[in-house]
Amino acid sequence: MNQACVHNDTIDVGNHHGWSRYRPRYRPFLQFLTTQERNVIWLLLAIAFLPVDGTTLGLYAPFWSPISPALFAVYCLCNWHQLRIAANRYLPMFLLPVACIILSIPGWLKFGIHLNAAFMSITGLLGVLATLGAIAIAFGIKRIPWRTPLRILIASYWFSFGVGVVQWLSIHLHIKPLTDYFAHLMYRQYINESSVWGGGRPQFLFAEPSYIGMHLFGVLLPLMWLMRGRDRIYAKRLRNLIVVYAIGAVLMQAGTRIVLRANLPES
Repeated sequence: MNQACVHNDTIDVGNHHGWSRYRPRYRPFLQFLTTQERNVIWLLLAIAFLPVDGTTLGLYAPFWSPISPALFAVYCLCNWHQLRIAANRYLPMFLLPVACIILSIPGWLKFGIHLNAAFMSITGLLGVLATLGAIAIAFGIKRIPWRTPLRILIASYWFSFGVGVVQWLSIHLHIKPLTDYFAHLMYRQYINESSVWGGGRPQFLFAEPSYIGMHLFGVLLPLMWLMRGRDRIYAKRLRNLIVVYAIGAVLMQAGTRIVLRANLPES
């Protein structure tokens, strides 16, 4: 019995030490949440949903349906005092909607105004300003630690890549329940044969396969270059993500033209 007790104590100690090995993985995230204001959750959610821009869950816009701009806007509204500082700091950008409206007036007077198109254009511009304002507030004014948001960003893009792999497998293994699920999930689906845009291609969580290039070379690559002088570990993680995403997309024949043309010189 004593041996059994000793054995159980050993197991408990081992489990305790095993648990302590995993504790640091989520401890920085908890520390980040406890040291920041509650509204930072809107910023983290917006960052997490950056690769999700083509589902029926997002807000409709021409050729995509993003979620993040609305969440960035909520974060800006929660920090409206700092938003005024950000607007003054980036005043030319925040005057962009006014400039676009002024430039559009001659066309509206001559050809008429299409309210739906005008509304979507203005909300798109406001989404740009919400994204700029949220980033300026969080990292320029409040100076919140950037490692936790960056971890979330990297994890969300790895998740979207995993979704693309599942889509590719469901297409080639003819798993109809999965292809039907993704076909209903995506606003403009490229998954099954009923697609008017050309089926049989994974699109990850993007509005269309060609948006892979925008995310890789418009979001992740600039972040990698910014991290080179700050943190080599995160720069390496971003580099690995970009390389795996690009090679995987080419092998799965999704966004091949965009990925290759972004890396090859014009002939």
